[in-house]
Amino acid sequence: MGEAQVAQAHAREAIRLNPNDPLNYRVYMGISLSQIAEENWLGLKETAQKMSAFHNTVTVFRLNELVAEMALGNVERAKELARIHMSREPDFSVSMFREMRVRISIAKPEIYDAYYTMLTAAGIPE
Repeated sequence: MGEAQVAQAHAREAIRLNPNDPLNYRVYMGISLSQIAEENWLGLKETAQKMSAFHNTVTVFRLNELVAEMALGNVERAKELARIHMSREPDFSVSMFREMRVRISIAKPEIYDAYYTMLTAAGIPE
């Protein structure tokens, strides 16, 4: 088991032990960052859906699901998620998000470049 999988296992155990912790969205965020670094798009989709159900107002959760859908070839679903996202945050842009993510990036730059490209392809403005 690699480091990312061990970290994810520990995070999932923390959620299992305290499922009602209002800060669990941070644990889900850690899991999703690890999944992005691994390019584990199916895992990212599942985590994003859990995160959204837990705390659906956080932008990155919705965007992670959108990117996962694009990476998995579910383009129409990704475009639908982009439309929903833009209806909630009409001033949002990929460049704005890119600036936020620079500070927390744990993945190779080319992985995030692909992430941003998928956001744009789904309909999020550059």
